[in-house]
Amino acid sequence: MRGQGKGHKLDGIYRPMTEDGRYSTHMENKTRAVAAELMNGGLRVEAGKAKLITTRNEIERGWEAIGEILVTEGHGDLAEQARRFAQRMSPPQTEREQIAAELLEHAREVRAPQKPPPSR
Repeated sequence: MRGQGKGHKLDGIYRPMTEDGRYSTHMENKTRAVAAELMNGGLRVEAGKAKLITTRNEIERGWEAIGEILVTEGHGDLAEQARRFAQRMSPPQTEREQIAAELLEHAREVRAPQKPPPSR
């Protein structure tokens, strides 16, 4: 999906993530480690986070420059679309932050009261 960076995975790690009925012990171990960190007070900041934020800032500046160019060339509507696209990009996250967000979302879903099916 556009806007979501994915780290490079070895084939033996990647395939189980994409095929039904299979799972990756590598990703399971990584998920367990992230869950343990969350239960112990939070996720530690990773070394690559600063570079990730720097790269995102450069990308945002690039989209802003594209918008300005489009405006000067008389394409205001297209410039606005480019700006909206940049504004809607999800925040930059490391792989561990993505795993943590998925774990927290899953926990919220499990705790949320189930709505009864609509009656007829």
